[in-house]
Amino acid sequence: MKRVLVIISLIVCSFLNIKFVVAEDIPKPELVKLANKELTEAGIMSDDYFSSVENYGGKPLSTSKYLEGMRNLIVYGEPFELDPKTERNRYLGYTMEDTFFTNYLFRNDATSPIGLYNRIWIENPKNNPDTRLRPELENSQGKFNNNPYYEKSIRLGLKRISRIDFRR
Repeated sequence: MKRVLVIISLIVCSFLNIKFVVAEDIPKPELVKLANKELTEAGIMSDDYFSSVENYGGKPLSTSKYLEGMRNLIVYGEPFELDPKTERNRYLGYTMEDTFFTNYLFRNDATSPIGLYNRIWIENPKNNPDTRLRPELENSQGKFNNNPYYEKSIRLGLKRISRIDFRR
């Protein structure tokens, strides 16, 4: 009898988990509307920033299978720079400003044992002579630079991602 209850409990838990994952997949146009609403309500932008059609570089809103579920993100274009060893792309596409959108599941190129959260970051990389020519910064407009509104979320994200092992 106990085994039957355990099996039924596992089935119910599995069903609830599947239902939860499906609920997170907000259709991309709706996700764009929500993001624009958040930016205008916070007073960061006066007009819509994200487009549900294409970014400033003319790339369409991505429909990549890599941007579903927990990674339901606003990205334009297609993933690129495939690593044959891991079968993961370095970039998932492009931002609204047409800069590279990094795949956080891509392997860490740095050999540093220091976690992402504890590294010394370059505050204004576009004006730094060591980094200003990086292709990732080519089209960056810097609209969100040094905005304290995002700092807490960025720090929390870096803390979480630096402690997760994605080598599987």
